[in-house]
Amino acid sequence: MDDGDLDIELRTPEAVAARCIVLAALIRRLSIESLASDRNDEGLSGEAFDLRAWLRSENIWDSLGDREIAFLDRPLGDLDDDQMASVAWQAEGLATLGWALGLAELSPLGDLRQVEAVLELVPSPWDATAAWIGNAGLRSEPVVARERDRAELFEWRASIEAPRRIATGPERTEYDEAIADVASEVEGTGLAVVANGDLLIADIPLASLQDDMLERLMALAEERLRALNWLCGFGDSWDRVPLDV
Repeated sequence: MDDGDLDIELRTPEAVAARCIVLAALIRRLSIESLASDRNDEGLSGEAFDLRAWLRSENIWDSLGDREIAFLDRPLGDLDDDQMASVAWQAEGLATLGWALGLAELSPLGDLRQVEAVLELVPSPWDATAAWIGNAGLRSEPVVARERDRAELFEWRASIEAPRRIATGPERTEYDEAIADVASEVEGTGLAVVANGDLLIADIPLASLQDDMLERLMALAEERLRALNWLCGFGDSWDRVPLDV
């Protein structure tokens, strides 16, 4: 887990700030959708319309990807579970980029408490955005690169846990040895807390996580790494960011 051979070129603060506005808009649209499922309120359709109109008026709409446009354009009450889940996980990306802009601290993986803190600081309808974007600043490249290392480590560890659990015999041994080797390599580096040859999440060895907790961790680890890889300049768009760089 060493960025020394990676050609990192951080996105501009302006690009990161604009991306935060987009992600915050998606989360706000998701919140409107959730409220609409609980009550019949015609005003919520107006809120969804205002969100789109505001992004257009601030010249941010053109920076959205096709899937993001499709999500925001869907009529209220017409989003399916997969669409909502795909956006909900991106709250981790918003929190990560908000950290990069210095809006909040970066919580331990799996802890989304900073999402609300970032949302409160990102412009919302009908705030002016130009000055906020223009005044944005980023944390230093070494600090970002170290968090990218940490995110890569946990994404790798989370992604191999499901196949490890169904492996048997020599294959299972190979998984366990690989995990122990990496744990030994990173112990003492500050990238992760290690115990008994495994990484800890909230003081629990990752191998001991319940299946539902593991599934959640996998999704969040992927979103954090995607955000940091994008921030480091990998991929030609938010929708095409590689996890393996």
